[in-house]
Amino acid sequence: MRRISYRTWLHLFPVVGAIHDVEELLTMPRFAREHTSRVLPRLDLYEPRTLTIAMIQIQMLVTGAACADLARGSRATRATVSALVGAFLLNGVMHVGLSAWLRRYTPGLASAVLVVIPATAATLGAAGSERLLTWPELGRRVLAGLGVTGPLIAFFLHTSHRLAEAGRTKEQS
Repeated sequence: MRRISYRTWLHLFPVVGAIHDVEELLTMPRFAREHTSRVLPRLDLYEPRTLTIAMIQIQMLVTGAACADLARGSRATRATVSALVGAFLLNGVMHVGLSAWLRRYTPGLASAVLVVIPATAATLGAAGSERLLTWPELGRRVLAGLGVTGPLIAFFLHTSHRLAEAGRTKEQS
């Protein structure tokens, strides 16, 4: 069987993210209401409008990085993309871990298992097998992705919360 190239996986990456985001958006509100005190720190951050804005911001960042890598193919763009892909892989693993801890379905679990983990692992595997980055570099980039994406996600949730609040205030006036 013919392997799917790194470039093809990058073209598919926004679709993978969208599938995962849609599942989370459809299932998060109910989950957040049921588990705020046990798992989630603040219910209002997981309100559909706030989540939608944050997910759009993340998708724009990831899609922009993938497009830059497709257009330029430099080590810098490839390093950035591999960090983001690695962080997304770990996000998928986190969904599985959270579901195991709670012993129930959690938002994003189905797409994490069926789409996110296989696609991100295949993307990183293709980058390694095509010698675009060495395996040790890929490992370092995945770890770097954790350090970068955690604060980015927190920033996106914060700004999306503020934007959603501004929208609610405008609707009420």
